[in-house]
Amino acid sequence: DNWLVSCGEDFLVCVWDAGLRVTESADCAVLKGHDNAVTGVAQCGARGLMVTVGRDRAIVVWEYGTWREVHRTPAAHDDWINDVAVEKDTLATVSNDFRIKLWSIDDAGALTPKRELVGHVGAVVGVALVNSVVLSCSYDGTARLWSMDGAEP
Repeated sequence: DNWLVSCGEDFLVCVWDAGLRVTESADCAVLKGHDNAVTGVAQCGARGLMVTVGRDRAIVVWEYGTWREVHRTPAAHDDWINDVAVEKDTLATVSNDFRIKLWSIDDAGALTPKRELVGHVGAVVGVALVNSVVLSCSYDGTARLWSMDGAEP
């Protein structure tokens, strides 16, 4: 299945079947699970899961196809969560609290904290996970590379 997912200021996540010609917003599955703007979405394709994050500081895990919520971590950060990335069994979230948090995600979508990466002195606004390396960027004007164990390579 191919899905196109959007998120935004309206607190909603919309999911469209990318194989269909979409002409109206009514053609999307609307996921309601956040209490503020939704700021990031990532897929855990091998697990059949999707993860959303937002200004409500929550991480919500959804099941593909049924679009039901399977896990929620409220107050995952001390401030807004700005972005999320997934690689294999690791999820990364970044926030206005200047932190990067790494989480283990299991096949059912449950999250377990792994570690925090601290070093930015401004809101962390972007994150990517590639080959067990964490790339973060921040309003402090820096982009940083981290190994999954927390060291800066």
